[in-house]
Amino acid sequence: MKSHFERMRNVAVPLLVFTFVFAYANLAAAESAARPSAQAGASAAMPAHEVLLDDLPQVTTTTRSKPVEIPMRGPLLPNSPHAPQVISPESKLSPAPAEGGLRTTPGTLRSFNGEGELGCGGFIPSDHALATNASNEVQVINSCITVFTSTGAVVAGFPKSLNTFFGVAGDLIGDPRALYDWHSGRWIILAEDFSANNILLAASTTASPTGAYHIYSISGTTGNQLPGCADFPMMGQDNNEIADAKGAIFVSFDRFNCSSGAFIDDVVWILPKTPIYAGAGFGFNFFFNFNVGGATLDHIQPANVMGKPDQPDSEFLINTFDFNAPNFCLFPNPCN
Repeated sequence: MKSHFERMRNVAVPLLVFTFVFAYANLAAAESAARPSAQAGASAAMPAHEVLLDDLPQVTTTTRSKPVEIPMRGPLLPNSPHAPQVISPESKLSPAPAEGGLRTTPGTLRSFNGEGELGCGGFIPSDHALATNASNEVQVINSCITVFTSTGAVVAGFPKSLNTFFGVAGDLIGDPRALYDWHSGRWIILAEDFSANNILLAASTTASPTGAYHIYSISGTTGNQLPGCADFPMMGQDNNEIADAKGAIFVSFDRFNCSSGAFIDDVVWILPKTPIYAGAGFGFNFFFNFNVGGATLDHIQPANVMGKPDQPDSEFLINTFDFNAPNFCLFPNPCN
């Protein structure tokens, strides 16, 4: 998250990317000079409660006299929004595709304005998430959730309060994430409850983004097994797991000491889709203390498997050496 400061993730770091491959309960890694390692465990989540998104009241323009700043954990850097990035001399731009060749990034089909914090909770920063299927777009910011049609029109009755949606009135929540599961036809929404140190997860019961959702609240301490305060959750998914034919929702987050703010490690949960889509309680595996070459990794991003026919046997977790890496570099000092 960001306040009047920019996170270390937004400044230049050595452009070395490590990719990890995981099975459901079996950690595996490609051979390298610095072999990745992590510890593993198991926990459980209680059954969900259900909420009908379309029935929630519409958010009207915020009456706040000034914006509300979302708290931040971890290292701080004086704000420099116009500072240029320091690029490693070894880095190179990707070559343009050959004329008539395959373009891996699709072009823009339609452009329209999304929801902003000005008309919702007035939070700084807005922290934006977006998911889409063939009929709708779902946008989530720190205070609101908004559903759009495929043409960019706001669905009647939106935006809705994210606090009301997750059932945590009065709590400070943010850092939203959103995905659409094309394989099962479900919307998945994630956020963090900073007041209660919980990770909030919602999964739709159908392909309709305005319908019913199963709502889960899972402790950021992973069932009191990993004490500390969670921050900056990230999310990915796959369509097939050893223990679940529907696949898993991968949730990662940084863990900090709640008192000192010192970084501890990054945690990854592997949440099975079948019980979540049914609103049932479930057990899940988790990994923590990811380490490469003596550096405890932060900001681990699970990949998002998008294609219906894709059935990977492993999940990729991607990381760049960030604020906890040795010899990371900050503007204006050049990278080594």
